[in-house]
Amino acid sequence: MKSYHFEETLPKHKGLLDVLVETGSVKIVPHKETAVHDKTACPHGGAGAVIIDAVARHMEISVVHEGNKVIIRVKKDKSWRNWDQKLTRWLKNDHPKAELTIQVPEDCEINATTVTGKLSINDLNAPVTTRVVTGTTQLANLGGPINAKTVTGQLSYNGFLTNEHHCFKATTGNVTLNLSKEPNAHLDAKTVTGRIRCDYPLAKMSENGSRTSVGTSRFTGSRLTGILGSGEGHIKARVVTGNLRLKSA
Repeated sequence: MKSYHFEETLPKHKGLLDVLVETGSVKIVPHKETAVHDKTACPHGGAGAVIIDAVARHMEISVVHEGNKVIIRVKKDKSWRNWDQKLTRWLKNDHPKAELTIQVPEDCEINATTVTGKLSINDLNAPVTTRVVTGTTQLANLGGPINAKTVTGQLSYNGFLTNEHHCFKATTGNVTLNLSKEPNAHLDAKTVTGRIRCDYPLAKMSENGSRTSVGTSRFTGSRLTGILGSGEGHIKARVVTGNLRLKSA
């Protein structure tokens, strides 16, 4: 596998990372302290730098900088499109693969897609949008609105959910929200084939505006709505085939 290193500079505020990886793993984290302050480790310097380290086999990596946006595309190389070579490599277990670690400013907005593989994003204070076709999505400690979707696979979030609008969707797979404390949100959760479990007490709002506690809901079936905490934010969760869990850490 070949190693790659890229560095780009974003504005200090309202930067955007747009990444698409066909097959492999992507980890997106805020800058390490040494990378932010060490000009040798980060020649572009400052918290506006995007640092990309990757190893890849039979993959093409492109990094483009457009205004306040850094665009990363990781796709199978041209040789993999040749059917003879493709068959030979399959027989030799010589599959295309990429592993990326991306360091971004803490307030950098993220739009990340993985076709097949694993996507993890941790410890950022910005909007995060993810899509995984087949694989695993692991999110943790995000300080902005989250819009996460998976077609087939596991989707999890660990940490505190801010009082904003969050959306979690899975076609086939489980969605687990492992929360460090009770969120403040209107909950709108639904599964088509599967169960919903919520470890936190829910409340309902009556027509006259009064609030009534309905207690903790466990294995309640395929639809669950109500108010969590103060109800300032919104959590929308949809699972077609699979289970949904709001878990108290």
